[in-house]
Amino acid sequence: MAADVADKGNTMRNRLIGGDVALLTTVLLAGVLAVIIYQDRTDAKDFIKTEKSLKSVSRIQNVRGGPILSRGMQGFGFGFNF
Repeated sequence: MAADVADKGNTMRNRLIGGDVALLTTVLLAGVLAVIIYQDRTDAKDFIKTEKSLKSVSRIQNVRGGPILSRGMQGFGFGFNF
């Protein structure tokens, strides 16, 4: 009878360790998935923001821009055609 109890205890311990490993693996994979989803959503939001700004700039017609380099001034200038 004592051998049977010890055998059952050994079996339960092995199942407990296996369950803990499975739970830890699931939690770890869920965390990695959450990080991947967060990064993907952040990249998508940045992409959409960039595309919107490029679209708004492309709507402005007859606008020129370029660097200004002279002895007295440096910077960026805009020109408009009416």
